[in-house]
Amino acid sequence: MRNKKIVMQLILKSGKAQSQAMAAITAAKSGQMQVAADDMTEAEQQLAAGHQAQTDLLADASGEDLAPSLLMVHAQDHLSMAMMAIDLGKEIIDVYKRLDNTNNPTD
Repeated sequence: MRNKKIVMQLILKSGKAQSQAMAAITAAKSGQMQVAADDMTEAEQQLAAGHQAQTDLLADASGEDLAPSLLMVHAQDHLSMAMMAIDLGKEIIDVYKRLDNTNNPTD
């Protein structure tokens, strides 16, 4: 029962991280770079919470030969996708910043 709660936390935190990363990209696209930075910070905090849930899950399974459930596989998929969304989000935001600087030079 405890493991199921931890797995659900992993899914929830990872999903929130991915959503915040996408919100950051949307903000950067519209030129709201501070909002994008704030959203990316929130995404990284949610991802850290997801990683903690994963660590808790692994600690509970220590020494046991547990076959992964479909729910556990689903949770890991969410975590992986959140990590990818954050990594790509950072790159996309950087591209938007460069485009903004090219189109609106401060000189």
